Amino acid sequence: GWRVALVDDAPLWDLQRATRFADACAGLGVAWLEEPLDMYAWDDLAELRRRAQVPIAGGELNAGWHEFAVMLEKGCFDLYQPDATFGGGISDAVRVARACRERGLAFSPHTWSNGFSMMVNLHVHAACGDDHPLEYPLEPPGWIPEYRDAPLAEPLLADANGTVAIPEAPGLGIELDEDLLARHGEKFFDLTSKGLAVKTVREKGLFTALKLARKKRRR
Repeated sequence: GWRVALVDDAPLWDLQRATRFADACAGLGVAWLEEPLDMYAWDDLAELRRRAQVPIAGGELNAGWHEFAVMLEKGCFDLYQPDATFGGGISDAVRVARACRERGLAFSPHTWSNGFSMMVNLHVHAACGDDHPLEYPLEPPGWIPEYRDAPLAEPLLADANGTVAIPEAPGLGIELDEDLLARHGEKFFDLTSKGLAVKTVREKGLFTALKLARKKRRR
């Protein structure tokens, strides 16, 4: 469903084209057919799943539980792939995982962006106890952990079996490379109490600023 036409034109898949492709995959050991149609083509996705002999996967950019609830009701996917950093957060991703477990469906969160997404969704996957493999980005020579995971202090590395250890530091275990940020980052906004007051006066006017200050003191 994600049409990439940066270099040359590419066909926009519809239900018929996706069905033909799924038929061609049958018997070839294809693990799943991912995002074959538009992310909101829920009825067509459900119909494709009924027709296909290969598992249908998707949901990486859907906005949260309110959308996944519809997809689950309609039966759009065999494998649900929410991304906790794109839509709904960790709580919604876990909610999707629990719903999948109740329905006997597979769950594997989307991680295909950067180290922050990888870290968050790695925790979600581990916490949900799903046996389905976690797909993560690794495309040498350009997209390797040292580049993918910047500006984390340490990249997330897989062992010889492709297994990534769950970070055990407090919280999500995210630690930034402050030196890297200092070299390449640029702070464009610094908020202090005084700065906020000045900003409010400039943008809202003195009367509104004083009114908001009195309201805040009463709280």
